[in-house]
Amino acid sequence: MIKLGRLLLIAIMSCMIASSCSDDKDVKIIPIDVPQVPLNIEATEKKVLFLVDNEAELTRRFAGHAENLPRIDFKNFKLLMIHGLSACQVKEITTRYEKSDSGDCYYMYVDVETGDVAKESYWTAAYLVPRSFNTPIGLALTVGNISDSTIYMFKFK
Repeated sequence: MIKLGRLLLIAIMSCMIASSCSDDKDVKIIPIDVPQVPLNIEATEKKVLFLVDNEAELTRRFAGHAENLPRIDFKNFKLLMIHGLSACQVKEITTRYEKSDSGDCYYMYVDVETGDVAKESYWTAAYLVPRSFNTPIGLALTVGNISDSTIYMFKFK
């Protein structure tokens, strides 16, 4: 009976220690829907990948479309945004991500699927990231059939 109690205690303590570690291996990067409109980005600031830390910054980026934005808990999350312009109508944006083998960064693969209709379309992919997340992200972007050979690296502050 004492051995069973000790084993149970060791098992419980192991679970508590494992769950208290702050490793970001289980981080969830959560996609959210945002309006597909041109963003308020200055010409000198043309970025593919950027971070929004607060409600005021989000409202400024989506000038004129703020009423269509989802509520975001900026106390617990940051908003990672990827923005661009396509020559053809955007049909769908898909994302997958994985941690690098070395564990020192994440790779995010974003595919912007376009149709055959020649119509300039702004697109934005947005992701909630826990505020505590600080692992760099490497972005591989494909728009239509064109894969951008650049890997954009984003380091959180």
